[in-house]
Amino acid sequence: MPLTSPFLTILMLLLLLAGGCAGQFVQAPTGSSATPPAQTLESATPVPHQPSETAPAPDASPTPSILPNTRYHLSVDLDYDRHLVEVQERIQYSNHSTDPLAELRLVVPPEQYPGVFTLKAITWEDGQVVNGAGWQENHVLVAPLAQPLPPGGSLTLNIHYSLALPAPAALTGERPVPFGYKERQTNLVDWYPFVPPYVNGKGWLAHPSGYYGEHLVFELADFEVDLRLTSARPLV
Repeated sequence: MPLTSPFLTILMLLLLLAGGCAGQFVQAPTGSSATPPAQTLESATPVPHQPSETAPAPDASPTPSILPNTRYHLSVDLDYDRHLVEVQERIQYSNHSTDPLAELRLVVPPEQYPGVFTLKAITWEDGQVVNGAGWQENHVLVAPLAQPLPPGGSLTLNIHYSLALPAPAALTGERPVPFGYKERQTNLVDWYPFVPPYVNGKGWLAHPSGYYGEHLVFELADFEVDLRLTSARPLV
């Protein structure tokens, strides 16, 4: 049966009332959108504290330098048959310690063998002779500085020396090391002057040699070696 107009009017009023009640549950407050802003959602989740870019990290320690303290350039003439070695050595040293250095020390391993090491000249970069250079115990050559070398400072030292390589039989009673020449080979081991490590507040690490075991202490360094054979015999 078709609805009369009074019934139709009442039905429409009921639908309008139902829609109005439902809107009370989903309608957002006046002036805001239905979906909360992103800032409101993020504030509900705790965010870990992030330090500012300028603030130092806690318990941060400085990264140690991996740059070598010393650079060596060795220009070597080897007379294989006569067992003679002529060396021009340049040492570029940087003071990476926190102490000013009043002198530069060089450990010279070949000097422990009588008649092997001959120092011919020791000069600074400008060619000036190192005044007061002399030997100390443990085969250490000391080069006094006119002015203390400050932390971060650098210098260049030139050394001219020769080696008369010994035969193993000539080293009887000396500590056994593979240094010198044999019938079929020449061994250059611990043969050049080098700068030992420096320990802040303590000094240079230059230990006396024992009959057995290692005593030399080396630090990170760069090397460039030019080796020339003199009086070479023709190939047959």
